[in-house]
Amino acid sequence: MANPTDCDGDGVNECHDDVIYDSPDCTGFVPTPTPTPSPSPSPSPEQSPSPSPSPTCDPSKKSNPSNCSCENNGQGGVDWVCGCPDGSDGADYIHILTNYACPPNKHNVSDCCMCIDQNHTCPSGCHWGTSRCECVDYIGSPCSAATPTPISNSNLQPGGSGSSDPSKIGSCTEYWWVYSESYDGGATWHEIWSAPAGCW
Repeated sequence: MANPTDCDGDGVNECHDDVIYDSPDCTGFVPTPTPTPSPSPSPSPEQSPSPSPSPTCDPSKKSNPSNCSCENNGQGGVDWVCGCPDGSDGADYIHILTNYACPPNKHNVSDCCMCIDQNHTCPSGCHWGTSRCECVDYIGSPCSAATPTPISNSNLQPGGSGSSDPSKIGSCTEYWWVYSESYDGGATWHEIWSAPAGCW
């Protein structure tokens, strides 16, 4: 063992010269270097997932080129929504192949299916619905029948009966256009509108 030395100058040999103490008073003192802190790794930027492409409407299912827009359908997808500023339906060149893509009680004006009969007085609490061509309440349900404005025409003739029997002249069989839609693959059908087609 090595001989102790006076490491703090007080006349007492208290330090061994073969050991390095943490005191600056000892001979051979070497301060322990302060460790340089290693920088903490900077977090890598979070990779946000690439946005999935927005769903788009199938151009082949667009009812007409003028007044349809691709809108969210509330079920995670999109559908074409077609309509006109006055509330009338847009023409449907895909599903209605006659009458210029409009139901029979309407005519096509710039791809808008406008009601043929426009002159109606609706009961209190109702208004003329340009989509259904009838009086509707504030939620769009049909009201009691509208009162059409009378048309004066003294040249109206009774319809034919399709029979040569003179007793049946003036009588006829009424025919109606009826548009129905099914939302369950054809199991049930809902009448959307109907209009007189005439009588024969």
